[in-house]
Amino acid sequence: MRQLHPARGTVALGLVAFGLLLGAGRHAKALPPTNALVILNTGTTDTIGYRIVIPPSGEAFFVTGKGPGQKQLPAKLLKKLHKDLAAVGSLEQMAVRTPCPKPAASATTTTLQYHGQFSGDLTCAGDKRAVKLQKVITEVVKVLGVTNVPRSEGQELPPQRF
Repeated sequence: MRQLHPARGTVALGLVAFGLLLGAGRHAKALPPTNALVILNTGTTDTIGYRIVIPPSGEAFFVTGKGPGQKQLPAKLLKKLHKDLAAVGSLEQMAVRTPCPKPAASATTTTLQYHGQFSGDLTCAGDKRAVKLQKVITEVVKVLGVTNVPRSEGQELPPQRF
């Protein structure tokens, strides 16, 4: 089987991720690679959420109420992210507090998709490993400059097609 040149593979993955973020056309369906981490934040009643796709290369692709973007994660942060993901183990078995009371007007839900698994609400992390992962995800979001945009100042995200 012919191997892609690493740079071409990164470009191809970037194009797939970018298409996912923008919401592929009605008939086009693409799934993010299972080894890419997808972070989804729902926003609140007053703010628009965001989506972030992070392939193993660390070249993050995101979309917020202000539009799409991309940025390379620092190597140290990427390593920390993968270490904390591995420490949690199965995302579907990640400890989540229930009930998880939140003020209705300012409550967001942040979930992860990775290796075909879906997490519960990361903002309700239920043990030390989940709290550690929540903190590194918060750091990733901050480094990328991703924020919840007020609904009056942005546009709703395109539909998620995966």
